[in-house]
Amino acid sequence: ANVSAATFGKVWHNPLDGAINGSPLFLSNLTINGKTTDVVFAATESNSVYAINAKDGTVLWECKSLSPTLTAGQFNGAW
Repeated sequence: ANVSAATFGKVWHNPLDGAINGSPLFLSNLTINGKTTDVVFAATESNSVYAINAKDGTVLWECKSLSPTLTAGQFNGAW
C-alpha cells in the first residue's frame, strides 16, 4: 500500500478512562456481536480493556476490572 500525506493521519479520537501506556493490538476481520470489522484492543492505566472499531472509533465492548491500580511506589517496587 502507498502511504502519503493525503491518505495518512488521525481517523478518529476516543477518550477512554485512563492513559494507554502500551501498544494497542489490531486485528482485522474480527467478528464481534455478529458483525465483522477491524478492531483495536487497548488497555488503560485504570485497569480497563476496550475493543474499538478501527474504522470509526466506536467502543464495541469494554471490561473494567475491580482491582485497584498500583501506586507509583508499588509499581516501582517500594511496597
